[in-house]
Amino acid sequence: MRFFTFIAITSLLVLFPFPSDASNARWSDTLSVTVGSDLCRDPVLATTGDTTWVAWETDRNRNWDIYARSFTQGVGSAPIQMTESDSSDLTPVLVRDRTGLIWFVWESKHSGLWKIYTRAFGGETMTEPQASPLNTVGSLSPDAAVDRSNRLWVVWQSPGSMALDSADVYAKYYDGVEWTDPLNITQHPANDGFPKVAVDSSGHVWVVWQSDRAGNEDIYATYYDGEAWLDTPLHIASGPSGDFSPRISVDSRGRVWFAWMSNFNIFTRFYDVALSAVFQVTVGYYVHQNPCIFGDASSNLWVVWTKEEDDENIQGRYYDGSSWSTLDTTAAYVGDDRAPALATDWMDNLWQVWEH
Repeated sequence: MRFFTFIAITSLLVLFPFPSDASNARWSDTLSVTVGSDLCRDPVLATTGDTTWVAWETDRNRNWDIYARSFTQGVGSAPIQMTESDSSDLTPVLVRDRTGLIWFVWESKHSGLWKIYTRAFGGETMTEPQASPLNTVGSLSPDAAVDRSNRLWVVWQSPGSMALDSADVYAKYYDGVEWTDPLNITQHPANDGFPKVAVDSSGHVWVVWQSDRAGNEDIYATYYDGEAWLDTPLHIASGPSGDFSPRISVDSRGRVWFAWMSNFNIFTRFYDVALSAVFQVTVGYYVHQNPCIFGDASSNLWVVWTKEEDDENIQGRYYDGSSWSTLDTTAAYVGDDRAPALATDWMDNLWQVWEH
């Protein structure tokens, strides 16, 4: 039996269990992750064993910090303060490694310079925060993934080597002992930023990003096969109105999926030997934004996003390999619901968290 679960934020909220046939799936009741008047934003999810972790950024102490809670068999822990600096700690990322450790990644402005920080949590112990990219001109927009050798890959954007007013995408990994030197992936005079990273079933490390190198905001991707990166990036999206908010995931068939926003709608395509056709997931003149994609254990590709009408609501669909499901409003409460994130737990339950 497989279930799908909701969580939300500000109230951060959560949903629960479905069967493996997603057409018969249903969302659970909603669980509030946070309570009170503190502003909570950008929720993220990760699971290890029978425990689901949720992290978010909040101004609880009138200073932006990262907090987290765990949920084990439906029982939630007290919130844990993950960062304690006197500067802003933002953009949390959660990822589980192959030993069950949960890695926290975020950006923080120390001494007037933005850097990317990491720390790991396992059981009752937590490592000290460490600055991962030692880039001298500032680092923003982190993302992370773990490869088949249990190396933690971190990607980010930083002012590039080609021009001080441009941005490049960088990557490095931690092998359990030390960090590699940062690698400039893009090296282009255009602005390249907002990277996301994933590892496919062959162990290739994929990075997708947004770039204006073609004169319009487009989406590009590349991968590292263990020896080298692609000579020429794949051109994922080139819509006439600009393409934004790149996302990436891998389904259980090994297909690498991409999603993005263009002309206020959500689009996807996948790579499997070659790039597929483009799927338009949403249609209409309302603003559809903040896409999240996730490949589950049953080869379904889930897409959820924020639809802005009078209020902002969360909507979603899934692709089962041959067709797209009908539209499902996964969160529609009085007020605004935004910034959805997805993950599966050890029983293949699908969890969703969002900001409310």
